[in-house]
Amino acid sequence: MRQFGASSDQYGDKPMKLLEHVQKNTATSNPVLPIIYSAGLIQHIIATDQSFPETAPTSLYEYVYVGNGTFVRAKRQGLIAIAPVMYYKAKGLRSISASVQILYSPVPSSLVQQNF
Repeated sequence: MRQFGASSDQYGDKPMKLLEHVQKNTATSNPVLPIIYSAGLIQHIIATDQSFPETAPTSLYEYVYVGNGTFVRAKRQGLIAIAPVMYYKAKGLRSISASVQILYSPVPSSLVQQNF
């Protein structure tokens, strides 16, 4: 597991903190705006409190930096998914777990039985 601030980054020997890592590897359309307001298709969110912002309608997916690692979050019609990318420990951030929510109603059993 990688622990930000305790090990060196891939570009040198000095320790890299989580916020520095995100800022170094994130391109935003306006550097004055916070990271979660970037206009690109890929968003970066640092989960410092108990609630997430809603997924931006223009977002393809989002990297979410939390206390137990980095996760990728995506939302489409009928599907919401959160999947782990890398596990590490970061103090001061909330923890989350992987999840998949299918928002469509189940296929009726009569339809399933007809096909078998």
